[in-house]
Amino acid sequence: MSKQTFSGWLSLIANCGILIGVLLVVVELSQIRKLMTAQVRNDFTTSVMNRNDAAAADPDMIDIMMRGKDGDNLDANEDLRYRLRTSGTFQQWQNTHFQYQMGLIDEQEFQAYRDSWTGIARASNGFARVWCGSRKSAAADFRLEMDKIFGEEACK
Repeated sequence: MSKQTFSGWLSLIANCGILIGVLLVVVELSQIRKLMTAQVRNDFTTSVMNRNDAAAADPDMIDIMMRGKDGDNLDANEDLRYRLRTSGTFQQWQNTHFQYQMGLIDEQEFQAYRDSWTGIARASNGFARVWCGSRKSAAADFRLEMDKIFGEEACK
């Protein structure tokens, strides 16, 4: 075997090694993406469970949420608690929207979230009031999403 043939084989083997390395990196990135998706889902579920558990453990908060949802009059303290709780819900929704934009939530799952948000938002006079009072602090793309859900007239 000549020196040139040996060099050619060595170069071919080295290039195959590089190709295998690149393929392994692609596989690894795919696995990392799946792990990130699972982590996002777990964090979201944990967050929702913690918020629900906290509300369930506080009968006064449940009463405030029910009266606020119906648009009943709340005193200043109750109104602040209602707005903080509802604003936290919007932050959670905005985070979900962001995760969807980053590709960590697929279209079908996001549509289920969107449908849930629509049901909650349209069943609550108080949610619209809080949204309209805080919508300018939301990201522009999320604001468009929520404006579709609440309707253009909600904040006028």
